[in-house]
Amino acid sequence: MDMLSPMLRALLLIATFCSAHAFAEWQLLPQSRHQLFRSYALFSDQQTGVVYYGASRLWGVVGNNYALAGDPDRSSRPQLVTLGTINAAMVMESGGRIVTDGFDVRVGLAYEFSLNDFSRLSIYAVHYSGHVAEGAVNQALLVTNLGSDIVGGRWFYDWKKYLRAGVGLNYYFRSGPKMKTLGAQETLEYFPLTALDDRHQLTPYLAAGMEHVGVAEHGIRTVYHLQVGAYLGTHLSTQPIQSIRAVLGVYKGPDPRLKYFAYHNASDTFGYTGVMVDL
Repeated sequence: MDMLSPMLRALLLIATFCSAHAFAEWQLLPQSRHQLFRSYALFSDQQTGVVYYGASRLWGVVGNNYALAGDPDRSSRPQLVTLGTINAAMVMESGGRIVTDGFDVRVGLAYEFSLNDFSRLSIYAVHYSGHVAEGAVNQALLVTNLGSDIVGGRWFYDWKKYLRAGVGLNYYFRSGPKMKTLGAQETLEYFPLTALDDRHQLTPYLAAGMEHVGVAEHGIRTVYHLQVGAYLGTHLSTQPIQSIRAVLGVYKGPDPRLKYFAYHNASDTFGYTGVMVDL
């Protein structure tokens, strides 16, 4: 119970935010509006897909969300959403065999709502856990544990379907190994032809983001991420149309594999290309 109590307190905090709106008119399992709270500027954001990132390496991710309850008729359109993502680092061996090096899991709950027609806020509690597989490059990491519980918030602002800007702040209230207490994110997405948000017309975009996170022993590190691509479907529109996108990007910063970063302060720089789906 002692291990769970910090996360339970975080969920209670989200419930407190929810209570600012009356529940009488809320619906169960409404259409999700979570696409309005996503950013293409973060490499490890919630998404599904696979990319090749050099040296015979693949990065696969499966992510989804479900709107548990919400009030689509209220001007702020509040909703309570589950979050879940599994990221897997894989290596292609000679002969075509694919071996899993490790995988990281992120699960949580978010309370999302609009502040006005152009800006939105998400308050969330998330649990991170890092794992390595038997095919891990560093077998010593098999016996270590990694887990973090955070509460945080993201604010997004959309400008005329040309830009989406966002800032985020995370508070690590339990972590092992010990993380720096605060982390932050800044994101910017540009749509030169406007966000068409159509399943039959491609929308090109450019996205850039920074994340600041660190292990207490080593201090704050910064992730720099740039992605260009084009998508079919919904990203800025309120209509919940699933989307697919082709991506090309560059990453520089802490190793995206959580255990390698947390225990060895590892870094990585790579380019990548692949396909992502937003469910």
